Amino acid sequence: SEITDILRHYLHQQYSIEAMEMTTPEILAAYDLAGLRTDARQFLANILVMADFAKFAKATPQRNENEQSMTFARQFIDGTKPTINEPDAKLFETKTEKLPNTEEKA
Repeated sequence: SEITDILRHYLHQQYSIEAMEMTTPEILAAYDLAGLRTDARQFLANILVMADFAKFAKATPQRNENEQSMTFARQFIDGTKPTINEPDAKLFETKTEKLPNTEEKA
């Protein structure tokens, strides 16, 4: 459930999907409507379904299932995190350069 909470916060922060208040089918539908990468969607679906089993069916995930959920979470975030393209990277560098010292000298 901690992994799903992290992913729900991530979806809210990065893509304005109100995932904390949604069911698994609602999250997946919102994901589709947002036009996000379809290849990463399956990782998210696998994690959410496994968490639903644990929560609603009182199933206890095995150690390897927990490890698999972590792997899927990493792959999902790696596949959906925004990237900085070349012009944006140069703009970022320009804005973050050290400003000249403007202190008055006595």
